[in-house]
Amino acid sequence: MYPRSLLAGTVALMTLFASLAWAEDKPAAIDPGFVPDTGQINPGRALQPPPSKPPTPFAGQAEARAALLMPDPGTISLGEAPNAEGKAQPQTTGKGITNAEGPGPIGSTMQTKPAKFSRRNDVIDHVPTMGWPLLLNDQQRQQVVQAVMSEKVAALADTQKFEPADIVPYALTSSIHPLPESVRGISDVGVLDYMKGKDKIYLVTTTTAIPIVVDVLDGK
Repeated sequence: MYPRSLLAGTVALMTLFASLAWAEDKPAAIDPGFVPDTGQINPGRALQPPPSKPPTPFAGQAEARAALLMPDPGTISLGEAPNAEGKAQPQTTGKGITNAEGPGPIGSTMQTKPAKFSRRNDVIDHVPTMGWPLLLNDQQRQQVVQAVMSEKVAALADTQKFEPADIVPYALTSSIHPLPESVRGISDVGVLDYMKGKDKIYLVTTTTAIPIVVDVLDGK
């Protein structure tokens, strides 16, 4: 028969071994990044609002029209050497264009040049597609403005202003009028109508389910 002290020591040793074995087989703790039974991720801290970002710059109608009307020289770039600072491209801001466009990457043309090499393409990239102005030169715009302003129709209220791609509310559909015959021969204009503002001419398409402003001309 074993002494009581030996028996007690054996029991204690077996208990220790059992504890160590249980600790090794114990499943890993639940990831504190998960909220049990919901599937949600808990970052372990109070949620913060996303950092504010500056609004995307948009080019104006005049800049966009000038960019779209810029003549294409039809040349293919042979590449651009870096300037004194080692930078091969100008900063892009979405505002302003210059007549002197950089050559851009090898093989690029005026149409395919990345915006960071071309202020023209940078301006166009900062205009929503539906907001692209019509390709009307100065003379054509002047003809449309003079023809519309000579029409004896009521102008919209000062508070009623629109931008390209805006929908014309149903309440203002009675303010939409056909363009004068004298300007219907101008390309891209003949199928449009207009609304007359105090100092703006809103060219409108009514071929869609809802009338939409296509372009805005300065009526001053």
